[in-house]
Amino acid sequence: ANVLDAGGELYSPLVVWLFAYGFDNLNVINLAFENDFNKASIMYQRGDITSTSYPNETFDVICSLSVIEHGVDFDGFLDECRRILKPGGLLLISTDFWNGNLHSEKIEAYNADWKPFNSKTLEQFLKTAVSFDFSHSELDLAIKNPVVNWKNRDFTFVICKLEM
Repeated sequence: ANVLDAGGELYSPLVVWLFAYGFDNLNVINLAFENDFNKASIMYQRGDITSTSYPNETFDVICSLSVIEHGVDFDGFLDECRRILKPGGLLLISTDFWNGNLHSEKIEAYNADWKPFNSKTLEQFLKTAVSFDFSHSELDLAIKNPVVNWKNRDFTFVICKLEM
């Protein structure tokens, strides 16, 4: 499978784990990289996840783990994912999430605003995804216990599987 880690970092374990399990068509794209380079058979590319240079229908799977809550333009991201995913491809997304009142204004991470999702923003994101021809199953958001404490904010993650 051709896999893209959209917004991955050098320290992100996803593609390293996939490489260890025999995957060899692995790509990572991030504006944080100074230039393009390879590590083993993993291609790291400097680029914007909302406007890539990949050909149409390149990837079987795109993963974006804890990225979209940092000011990513949803329309641009979903449109680009639709373009570069093969028919039947998967878009796997995780994002910081909490249904309670999680004040995040004036908090930055990775040189971008931090905007964790709540039920309303997740619902809007998924509605936008459907408008870009993605489908998804229902999510159970009855989360009772946060698993992360960062900058005195308690929250968890939500993972969404979107299909073309």
